[in-house]
Amino acid sequence: MQRQNLLIEIGTEELPPVGLFELGEAFAANLKKLCDEAGFDSEQVHAFVTPRRIAARLDALN
Repeated sequence: MQRQNLLIEIGTEELPPVGLFELGEAFAANLKKLCDEAGFDSEQVHAFVTPRRIAARLDALN
């Protein structure tokens, strides 16, 4: 089966800029952990954050 990338994005109300980076990293790490526990593996996970969005991309998900 071919590996695919998975992007999950959550829209939010305006978030304060303090702690956005940590919030994005925590979201991505928890998403990877949940995928691993469900039997899906991925090569890398990337976090993306703005004051109105939190997103994570899992690369080469299988």
